[in-house]
Amino acid sequence: DNIDDCSGSSSSSSGGENYDGGGLDVVFRNESPATIVLCFVSESGEPHHFYRLKPSSQTRTKSKSTRQTQNKDDSSSFRMLDTDHLEHTHPGHAFCFGCIESEEQMARVRQSQSLFRRDIDGKYKNKTNKDSKNSNGKRRHDKDEGDNFQQGTSNASSIVVGGYRPVVVSASASASSSSSKSSSSLIMSREIQLVTISHVPAPTKSRRSKLACFRGPPLFCFGGRKVWKKDHDSDDYEDDGSDSDDSFNNTRWESSLDLRGWRVAARWVRTESKPYDTTAKVYQELTMGDWPCCLEPNWHDGDKMSAQKLERDIRAASLLLPPHARAFLQRHCKIWVNRSLSWGPSDCPVKGHGCCYHPGKEWLIKNGLSGDKHMCVEVNNAPHYRKDCDLWGIGGVMLHELSHAYHHGMLPDGYSNKEIQKCYELAMKEGLYDCVKYHSDCNGKNGKMKTSTARAYACTNPMEYFAELSAAFLGGLDETKEYNKWYPFNREQIKKHDPRAYSLLSRLWKVDVGGRYTSR
Repeated sequence: DNIDDCSGSSSSSSGGENYDGGGLDVVFRNESPATIVLCFVSESGEPHHFYRLKPSSQTRTKSKSTRQTQNKDDSSSFRMLDTDHLEHTHPGHAFCFGCIESEEQMARVRQSQSLFRRDIDGKYKNKTNKDSKNSNGKRRHDKDEGDNFQQGTSNASSIVVGGYRPVVVSASASASSSSSKSSSSLIMSREIQLVTISHVPAPTKSRRSKLACFRGPPLFCFGGRKVWKKDHDSDDYEDDGSDSDDSFNNTRWESSLDLRGWRVAARWVRTESKPYDTTAKVYQELTMGDWPCCLEPNWHDGDKMSAQKLERDIRAASLLLPPHARAFLQRHCKIWVNRSLSWGPSDCPVKGHGCCYHPGKEWLIKNGLSGDKHMCVEVNNAPHYRKDCDLWGIGGVMLHELSHAYHHGMLPDGYSNKEIQKCYELAMKEGLYDCVKYHSDCNGKNGKMKTSTARAYACTNPMEYFAELSAAFLGGLDETKEYNKWYPFNREQIKKHDPRAYSLLSRLWKVDVGGRYTSR
């Protein structure tokens, strides 16, 4: 989404300065010969994002002995490949992987936003909602869906081949990154989880006895919809050429990749390298949307729609801010706009997406970014801005980020403001945001907004709680419209759903209940 996940910055999934909330960095690597689609799975069971994972070149060039040596020798610094995908996530999150057979199928998967073949192939289009859903409104699956998969046939109703869920963070990863200075440069050291998706021939009868309990960290991984657990000292599950198990070997999937051969494994690796240096990037200081901005040359990369929508949102957010907040933030909070941006260790850089606010100068410098961005908002990949910005009302994305700047720079005690912390804790205790509606797709049929339900993003931490509700409070003046991406969508809904927050926001933003700005 357009509100980014950026450690050390206020963003979509992590909190304020050095507020990581127990998060961890995960690199997904495809070591199979097929293209994989990677999805984040929400608490309601819906897949999101649909990232493409191309096969890594290492799979085809490394011998088995080389792979075993690399797996056992974790002392060397890990290096991220171009085909890898990095996510900043949290214990309890869930991911799943699907096997893609063609470019056409990949396009259909993204269009259908589903991993079920009946949706991907456009089957059962004429079935009514009553036919396809149960009494709870959940999608109902036919009985033979699981049976087909377990039989290992090409009629499997889902393209899913595995999944992953981090359940603990290692003790050594409690501080996920550190740095040390040598005589010549700053070296970043960071522990991450490497998740590999691979495919091997299905195990013979003699090999199946080796599927013993994994003695490493308790990470939930599965392949082929079965929990393939690896003995710590065992070899890869490869066919030894024996024909002793004819009944097993004859039960082959009609595809070239047997469903029983998929494996997902996770292990800790460490990267040690210099920061990815972006301090030499050139920016032009201009006014855009009546706001001081620093723009990378050709920041929109020719995408006129993204350029228009970003300028529109900056101007709209500026007008929605109370006058005292607008005057302060225009003086102290520039908006930096990039065509693309990466940061972190050069061996494993994070590719930025969406937007974030930077509350920590030390974090910026340590990650190879300019310290001039301290207390500023940053757009990491402007050409993609248009993809999700309409999940909010006009100006909503920028209003969220500027609310972080107001919280951090103008309120008493900044991010440690006790009133906001107490209001957040009470809301979490009462479960006000455990399951709420949110805008999940703005490109639905007939231009209608698609909604889903999940644990609210406001639950992340007090900073996101304040920014989420501030966007709805300041932008959602029309009670008949859904302004914010997440419920509560507008000011009237905040008043009904979370009256404590409604009263607090009125005081902190100096807005009375009639919508006029005060000097309190």
